[in-house]
Amino acid sequence: MNLRGRTGAVLGISIVASAALAAVSVHLQVWRIGPARDRLEVLDGALERERAAAGRRGTLESEKSGLEARSAEFQSMLPADGADLETLRRALTGAAARSGVLITSLRPAPASLPDAVEEIFVAVEARGDFATLGRFLNAVESFPRAVTVDQFEMKPDSGAGEEGRPGTIGATLTLRMTAWRVREEGR
Repeated sequence: MNLRGRTGAVLGISIVASAALAAVSVHLQVWRIGPARDRLEVLDGALERERAAAGRRGTLESEKSGLEARSAEFQSMLPADGADLETLRRALTGAAARSGVLITSLRPAPASLPDAVEEIFVAVEARGDFATLGRFLNAVESFPRAVTVDQFEMKPDSGAGEEGRPGTIGATLTLRMTAWRVREEGR
């Protein structure tokens, strides 16, 4: 068979054209597959992160409910505006009575924070013996509302022990405490 003639030329051109078409087709496939493969890898990574997050969902929901419970506990420790200084005074005098302490002075000092929480400073002076004053101080720090004792000082009174209780030494407790409450617009 003679491929040198016209038929050979047509056949050669057909083979070259087919090879070129195949090369262009392969090039186009690689050109289209490369970015698609990169995008697929990005999507696979995102899918793995989503699966990991879904696996932590139970833990996260448990943590969320725990945080909501703590938030509710803190909210109960911050009375609203209706729970004014009189409520705090009653709590202090009740703690003093249970501890056997006599409150001799209670002076509020107004101060407030710019946000929804209001700070109430109170200076308290009380008399009793060291044991009763210690119980009173413990009772104040154990209040169910947000109260902190900022400063305190206990000094023995001059003179003998308390009347009717031999062997006890009278003392005076001076403390500065802070209580907080939430303003109504902050709730």
